Order: sequence, then C-alpha cells, then structure tokens
Amino acid sequence: MTCIVGLEHDGKVWMGGDAAASDSEGNDIRRYASPKVFAVTRGTEPFLMGFTHSFRMGQILQFSLTPPTCGRHRDPFEYMVNDFADALREVYKTKGFLSSDDEGTERGGTFLVGFRGSLYIMESDFHVAQPDIGKLGCAFHAVGCGDNPALGSLYSTQRRGPENRCYTALAAAAVFCSAVRAPFTVLSL
Repeated sequence: MTCIVGLEHDGKVWMGGDAAASDSEGNDIRRYASPKVFAVTRGTEPFLMGFTHSFRMGQILQFSLTPPTCGRHRDPFEYMVNDFADALREVYKTKGFLSSDDEGTERGGTFLVGFRGSLYIMESDFHVAQPDIGKLGCAFHAVGCGDNPALGSLYSTQRRGPENRCYTALAAAAVFCSAVRAPFTVLSL
C-alpha cells in the first residue's frame, strides 16, 4: 500500500513517494526507512524510479537492475517497451520475483519511471504507458492505493512548482488513504 506521484516539468521528471508498508490485507501499517523513490545510475543513463507493490521489487530495481543502453537517436518509448521491459523481466526472473497468473501471463509489479525528461508507467504485466497530457499542459500520474486523491491534487495544483505539487499530492493521499504515511521522499532527474 502506497502512493507514488510523478510529473514532467521543464525537461525534468519529479517523483515522490510515501514511507508506508503494510501486510497483504492492509491491516497492519508500518513505516520503513528505505525510500520508495530513488535514482538508478548503473548503465549509461540515469533513471528515476518509484515503486508500489513490494519492497523486494523495489530492492531489485534499486540494486540489481542495470538498464540497457538506449541509443541517442532511438525512440525512448520504443526502448522502454522493448529493451527496458525485457531487462526488467530477466532480472525479476533471475532474482526469483517473476510470477505468472492463472492464464500464464508473467507478472511483476507497478512503478513509475523517469527517463530522458519523460514519465513512464510500468504496469505489472510489463506494458508501458505514458500519461496523456491532453489540455493539461504537463504530464503527471500517480500509482498505489492513494492514487486518486493524489491525481486530484496534481490536477488542481498545476500553477505551483513541481516539488510543492508532489508534496501536496502525497499529503492529500495520506489524508484520504489510511495506507499512505509520511515522511515523503521527493526527487528530480
């Protein structure tokens, strides 16, 4: 149980996350010192990541995943869909985290990724999405059990600075979702 928020602003991605950890039923809530938002600097380019689902998954992302190289002229979305997702699936498999549902679909977990100034959503079935900017002017998204209040906050604070928007969205999620807790971590890349 958690809330991770992300937004694009002036060529950077800003991301924030809470510190709650809960049992599978969501009845027992604890705060962990390990941040759910971090930079991954292994490989040729930095990534910003914020995870939901499992602290084990977050540890694999933070300490074991080495993102493959993305050529300078390669489409970043195509890279995320193919190379990044394949490397992620492989490291999950190697570390014993990859699972399959009843239909045989491989599963991981949901997290946000900041790469080359764009925000991406990696869903548990390894499909990659990007938030639709539409008439909003900038892309933003939230994942986890506190996503709805956070999305409302991100929408209503578009004239504020990106760091303030992240903190405000996380605070809104904590008010309306019992499984979201401060302290909050907010980073940019």
